[in-house]
Amino acid sequence: MVGGKGHCVQRGSGKFDLQAYIARQDMAVMIARFAKVMKYALPKTMPLSEFTDQKAISAYAVEAAQEMQQATIIEGKVYPGEAGCFFAPDDQATRAEAVKC
Repeated sequence: MVGGKGHCVQRGSGKFDLQAYIARQDMAVMIARFAKVMKYALPKTMPLSEFTDQKAISAYAVEAAQEMQQATIIEGKVYPGEAGCFFAPDDQATRAEAVKC
């Protein structure tokens, strides 16, 4: 979960875990907050579309997930045998996803 002053990932113990994996929704929030602090307007290169698992995105991350989708920073996932495009908010962010940012 994004915590502290809103810039880093904080675990339930109230401590920051620098070695922990980061969820896709938390990465989205961190990027959106960084852009805001830097006064950088994220591009809206794609029209907003709803993910199949939109309701699984935590309330604190919905706006950031939408911003990342529109800016094509974080894309949806397609799973074999599943219909639709998923944000997969609790999935671990991959190195490829982090580097794209």
